[in-house]
Amino acid sequence: MRNTDFLPVSLDLIAEGILITDAKPLDGCGPEIVYANRAIETATGYSVHELIGQTPRILQCAETDRAALDRIRAALDAGMPITETLVNRKKSGENFSVEVKIVPERDELGNLVRFISIQRDVTAEIREQRRLRAQESSFRLLFEENPTAMFVVDRKNLKILKVNDAWLNIYGYDEKTALSLSSNDLRPDTPY
Repeated sequence: MRNTDFLPVSLDLIAEGILITDAKPLDGCGPEIVYANRAIETATGYSVHELIGQTPRILQCAETDRAALDRIRAALDAGMPITETLVNRKKSGENFSVEVKIVPERDELGNLVRFISIQRDVTAEIREQRRLRAQESSFRLLFEENPTAMFVVDRKNLKILKVNDAWLNIYGYDEKTALSLSSNDLRPDTPY
């Protein structure tokens, strides 16, 4: 038997949230939380004592992706590791996005004994990704719908990378031909 007395202290030093559940059959209420580190308290607002004996469903909400939960369930049924991003709910009612990595732990005979879940709050990352997508969409619309002829070139070789419809109308090229040109081809007497 291994000495694991040091594990709770060590796991409390980790910045990511850790939940350990038993490997009860997943039917019914599901596996119960048998360990939670301090980072889970910080992330969710639930105390360790409130989480022990509960199932991870305590963190789920209406915005939690059902398909992601189904993929997790299938992986757990198969005893396989899985990584998913979920929307969970804090004790305060605030939603947050979390990347969850779940790995099964087996005993010496290969029987599932518990699941270890490492959880990382990715709310800020997802918010930034959404902001960048919206900004990119705005710039794309500005470029494509602009009545002024616009084109994008590679700074190293001056090859045309993108043109808008106004540019195509003014210069009379089709898009395929335009993208085979460099800016020097448009005005060979003017070095860019």
